Order: sequence, then structure tokens, then C-alpha cells
Amino acid sequence: MAFTASHMKQRAAGLSARFTAFPPNAQGAFWLCISAVLFTGMTMMIKALHAYPPAMQTFFSQAMGAVLLMPLIVRTKGKVLKVQGFWLLVARGVCAALGVMLLYYAFQKLPLAEANALSFTRGLWIGPLAAIVLKDRVRPAEWVALVIGFVGVIVVARPTELSDNALAQFAAVLSAFLLALSITGIKFLTRRNSVSTLLVTSSLTAVVLMSVPAALAWRWPTMTDFLLLVGLGSLSVMSSAAYIQGMAVGDTARMAPVDYVRMPLAIGAGFLAFHEVPGLWTLGGAVIIVGTAIWSALGKSDPLPIEDPATPI
Repeated sequence: MAFTASHMKQRAAGLSARFTAFPPNAQGAFWLCISAVLFTGMTMMIKALHAYPPAMQTFFSQAMGAVLLMPLIVRTKGKVLKVQGFWLLVARGVCAALGVMLLYYAFQKLPLAEANALSFTRGLWIGPLAAIVLKDRVRPAEWVALVIGFVGVIVVARPTELSDNALAQFAAVLSAFLLALSITGIKFLTRRNSVSTLLVTSSLTAVVLMSVPAALAWRWPTMTDFLLLVGLGSLSVMSSAAYIQGMAVGDTARMAPVDYVRMPLAIGAGFLAFHEVPGLWTLGGAVIIVGTAIWSALGKSDPLPIEDPATPI
């Protein structure tokens, strides 16, 4: 048994060495693809557990994140909780938590492909918000990308048609805005706080904030559903971890387009699991949104980090 364990350890070390021999951008793309697969599984669980309100689902996912961050708090002897700019950190955590809850609502109510397409507007908001909040210089092309991207939103939403999904579509776009706002705050808040501090405070803020609406809409899950809700939280954390690793290893501007592999995965998952077939309007709008988001990301010389939608950073 000792030989087997040693042999497995050597094989793992060999595979790790081979993997690290690949170019950083290839490693980053691998981790982002893993994140996309996990994220797609998470969205399928969100839709499958639609009987439980978004606030309750969000509470479970963020509680799992908080549990996994407890060792970090213990290891640093609570130093990670020493913050600079407490209320700004809380405000950022609120934006992230509300953004995730609205995203969960959108995934419950909309076809997976449509919800994913609208969520991609997050990347279009970041540049203009950086100009307004951080006073960063933003290229005119980024404002153009925002306008064109929202033409794509109009194509997907088709506001001239009365739709029962209008509220969910609005929730998806508002979620993208709130998550982009929370991402914009990273650059400002990390001037005086560590990334670990942002992780912990955002997670704890989300748990506290979501506990109230989750309690008001609470329904006791069966044991099977409870395990699925825990699984939802676990997938959320793992997807975020893989995403952060990918963005840390690869060049941010080059990695951003890889994240859009979520779109074909969402189409496939929606078709296989829920018999959803996206229409031409959804596909056409998705092409416009994704195309302008990629154009905007690749044109940035110093892009802001793009936060994973599954879990607030």
C-alpha cells in the first residue's frame, strides 16, 4: 500500500511538472474551461432546484464559501478581518451578493443560453464604471462597445414583444451591472486591503445579507435537496477557485475571451437537461454581446480583473 501511495504521488508530481511546462496562457485557458464546466453544472442545479427561492440558494452557496474560508481566518489568527474602509467593503459585498441573487433568479426563470448571454454584459460595464468610479482613462471604443453590447441585449430581450420573462431579463442585466460595480471596487479597495480580506468580508457580508430574505422565504428541503443545495454551494466555490487560478496564471486580456466557452456549454446543457432550444434572436444577440465584450477586453492595456459570476470575490 505504501508503494502504491508513493507511486501515485510520483505520478501526480510528474503530471504537475508536465502541466506547468505548458505556456501560462494555455494553463490559464485550461483552468477557465474547468471553471466553465463547473459553472454550467451549477446553473443546471439552480434551475433544477427552482422550487427554492434565489435568496435561499444564494445563502447556501455563500455559506459554503464562508465555511471554506474559515481555515484562512484561523491561520491568520483573525488578522484577515482587520479592514481599512469597512463601509466600502460592506457596500461592495452587498453589490456582489445582490448581483449573485439576481443572477440565480435569472437562471431559474430564463433558458440557460439566454441567461448566460445577458450575464456577459458584465464585461461591458467594467470600463465605463472604472472611468466614473476610479477616474480611469477609458478608450472611446469601450463606450462604443457598451452601446453595441446593449443592442445585443435588445435583440435577446425583444422588448417589443410582451414576455413573461421581462423581469428575469432585467434581473440578468442588473446583476451584470452590480457584479461589474463590485469588480470595479477591487482595484480601489486592494490599495489598503489584501485580496484575502476582500474574499472573507465579501463572503461574510453575503451570508449576513442573504440570511434575512432566505429566512423569510425558507422552506425545509428534503435530505436529497439539502445535499443538492450543498452541492450547489460546492460547485460555486470550485468554479470560482478554478476561475481565479486561470486569471492568476494567464494574461487577463487573453483569458477573458476563453470565459465565453460557457455559451456553447449552456446551449448544450439546456438542450440535454431541459429540452431548451435557443432561438435565432437569442443566438444573434449573444454573438453581438460576446463579440463586443471580447473586442473591449482585448483592447485594454491594463484590464481590471473579471470576477467569476458564481461567487462574489
